[in-house]
Parts: sequence; C-alpha cells; structure tokens
Amino acid sequence: MTRANLFSVDPKLDLVLERYVDVPCERVWAAWTQPEHIKKWFTPAPWQTVECEIDLRPGGLFRTEERAVPAPALARARAQGIDARGPYAPDTVFMRARSTAGRAGEFDVVVAMYHDQGLIPVKYLGVDKGVNVTLGLPLVRTSPDHGTAFDIAGQGVADASSLIEAVRMARRLAR
Repeated sequence: MTRANLFSVDPKLDLVLERYVDVPCERVWAAWTQPEHIKKWFTPAPWQTVECEIDLRPGGLFRTEERAVPAPALARARAQGIDARGPYAPDTVFMRARSTAGRAGEFDVVVAMYHDQGLIPVKYLGVDKGVNVTLGLPLVRTSPDHGTAFDIAGQGVADASSLIEAVRMARRLAR
C-alpha cells in the first residue's frame, strides 16, 4: 500500500508535518511493546505513566495508568485556603462534579489539563448548559461550550442556551 492510498492531502486545507527518525525497527518495536519503555515516553508532562501492562497476544491487553504531577500547584492552592483536591480520573470526575435536581455536585470546578479532556465530557453532559471559564486572567472570561455553528448561521435555528449560561456565569463571577 502506498502513502497516496492511505489518505489524500488538500494543499489548500491540510498541513502535513513529517519527521523521519533513523532508528532500527527493533528499537521501535521495543518502545511500543515493553512496559519499561512505555513508562519513559508514552505520557506528556506533567503526567507520568506509573503502571503499564502489555499482552501482545490476539485479544490481549494494553493498559496504562497515568498520574498528573500537579503537586506543587495543589500545595500552593491549599496554602491560600483553597480546597484543592486531586488528581482524579477524567472519565469519572465530571459525573462527580455534575449537579442534578436531587444532588449537589461534589466539586465547584474541575480543572482539566488538556482542552479535550475537559470539553468532551462537558459537551456530552449538556452542551446547552456548558460554559468555558478561562482562569488566571485579570478579567472574567466565559464563552459557550459549542462551536461557531457556521453551518446553521442565519437560519434562525441556533440554540442560544449555552451563550445565555456563559453570560450568567460571567455575571456571577464578576460580583
């Protein structure tokens, strides 16, 4: 199979970055199949891969456990009287933080280390009420948790719920 068969590139829309590394195939294989190597390179800082299990047989296993290393930031927040806890697994922390009619959320805010780690579950839980708050600025900045919706612009069908929630959140934070 040639590279051209794998995908097509539109030079007006796509940017292709390639990097060729002169490494023997055996070392590449080892990097992907030996837990001690996975632990060294697999997870971007400030996270660390602390456990890794690999079973290369069909139906086998590729399991990693990552931990954030936000200890200095958590310690500084606690020293300022902030009830900062974590890290928590991203697949469950948003359900724990979610408030429902019968139950208050366990947290006031969830700080995600990466954009997709935070916004994917927020959108899944309710894009109509989702608000993105940028922390650490000298001003209040909120935005709706949805895209630009250019595909429906001007048709009178857009849902403004997330925008309204973003304005409400900004008003609460500005007080």
